[in-house]
Amino acid sequence: MMKSVEKAIEIGVPQTKFAFIHAVGVFNHTSEGKWEVKLQTLRDFGFSDKGIVTMFRKHPVVFSVSGDKLKNKIEFLLATGKFNISDIVTCPVALGYNIEKRLEPRLQILKLLERRNLIEKWPALSVLSIITDTEFFDRFSKPYCDVIGEEQITKHVRVLVLIARPEIRNIGVTCSDLICLCRIFSDFLGL
Repeated sequence: MMKSVEKAIEIGVPQTKFAFIHAVGVFNHTSEGKWEVKLQTLRDFGFSDKGIVTMFRKHPVVFSVSGDKLKNKIEFLLATGKFNISDIVTCPVALGYNIEKRLEPRLQILKLLERRNLIEKWPALSVLSIITDTEFFDRFSKPYCDVIGEEQITKHVRVLVLIARPEIRNIGVTCSDLICLCRIFSDFLGL
């Protein structure tokens, strides 16, 4: 345990922040070999050692995932063409979110809005990943409901099933909000 504390101090994680506890935990549960694999994975993508240290200081929990998961999330974000390594260094917390449940659906909405020239500039990676579902909906879906066009609701039953999860129902999404979401999702789900 003391060795993990020493490593966290050596890397420069502020001892007054909660991140210090996470950093100690990461070092405590990560073997030297696995740690080196993660560092090499990041270097292979082009992350500098300084960038890696910055990421670790900001959000050490990201380093608790396997090297493969880390690699997949970085590949996913870079493949969008909208985010680069410096974006990831600035917002390493994005690597902690689930691709299928959080990042991909949001990216699909943004791609649709971009195709229809409804957004001029993509939001920062921090906005994409950190804001709540309600905030994302209010900012990137709700304002465009009328522009996207009316569709038959029966075509979108599958979308309703996908989004009618308890966490969606409990945030006060109305039927008109769901219909709007159906219209938005129909384009990229092929319904």
